[in-house]
Amino acid sequence: MDLGTITNSTNAVGNTYAAKETKQADEVRKYGVTGKTIGQPKLSENAKKYYEELKSKYQNMDFILVSNDMKEMAKANAGSFC
Repeated sequence: MDLGTITNSTNAVGNTYAAKETKQADEVRKYGVTGKTIGQPKLSENAKKYYEELKSKYQNMDFILVSNDMKEMAKANAGSFC
């Protein structure tokens, strides 16, 4: 493996990481929260704090926030979120 290949691999990893951080920042700006969402859930400041506490306490679990207008669709498709 030459230096050019190593440099390209390092750049690709850096670009992937930067894209992930940008996506998370966009989610926070758009919805006020990070993580999986359905619709555009809006949380109060207390709810956001509680949500972040739950995510840190139960790191091995996935949380999906659902907006009010998408609840029925989420219930109907609950099995597909695993």
